[in-house]
Amino acid sequence: MIRVIKNALYFIFGFVITVALILGIPIAVWWAWDVHNDRRHTLSVNSSTPVFVGNGNGDCGGDSPRLSTVPDGTHLKVRRIIVWKDCATIDVTLPDGQQGHIVYGVGDVSLYPPLSRY
Repeated sequence: MIRVIKNALYFIFGFVITVALILGIPIAVWWAWDVHNDRRHTLSVNSSTPVFVGNGNGDCGGDSPRLSTVPDGTHLKVRRIIVWKDCATIDVTLPDGQQGHIVYGVGDVSLYPPLSRY
């Protein structure tokens, strides 16, 4: 009786692990590809724009404290672009190495290459 239960548990665990790998690997590859594509972008600041602390976590109104204000003419490396329901946030690396995020639409910035329309 114990052997039957043990074999059944091995089968269930093997099935669960197989399904997790079949679903998890493509999702991880898709996420890595998305991050790779985001990092190809450059953000050009057209007028002074606030940079907020941390990653853009959906605070479209800029509820995070300000890290700094970036002057016009600055080019920033993009780490991640996240499109939320009401806005988009762009995680950037500042020239001094600090990391923060910009709320797209707060300030005047241009993204190169532009975001593709779906």
